[in-house]
Amino acid sequence: MMRQLRNAFALVAALVATGCATTTTELSVPSIVGTWSYVGQRTSGPSNVVRYNGRLNVRNQQGMAFDADFAAEALTAQGSVTLVTGLVVGAFASREALDFDVQVGEATLTHVGRLHGDTISGSWIGSDNAQGTFVAVRQRP
Repeated sequence: MMRQLRNAFALVAALVATGCATTTTELSVPSIVGTWSYVGQRTSGPSNVVRYNGRLNVRNQQGMAFDADFAAEALTAQGSVTLVTGLVVGAFASREALDFDVQVGEATLTHVGRLHGDTISGSWIGSDNAQGTFVAVRQRP
């Protein structure tokens, strides 16, 4: 019995001495690089914009993180249309779940969505507490 305890202690000591540590591997996620048509609809809140129609151009994806350009027509409650552009930074939380922020002028739209094949859908909340839903569909060349 003493010999088994000594052997176990020696094994633990050897693992600690060699710097045995666990490593994490990054989750394998699908590529979303490319152009996505985007429609965002405000469902509540103070924002003047009621609908965004445009494109997300995901230009870079490194593992779970990605960035993109955003360009859309913003339809206001008064019926006027304005072209808005911005930058997107996001990441996958799992193989299907992802979140990203769209920075448009002073506003940030924080999106939480799920990837289903060539469609990302979910909800967003604005820095002004406006809320809405969105759908982005991958455009094929």
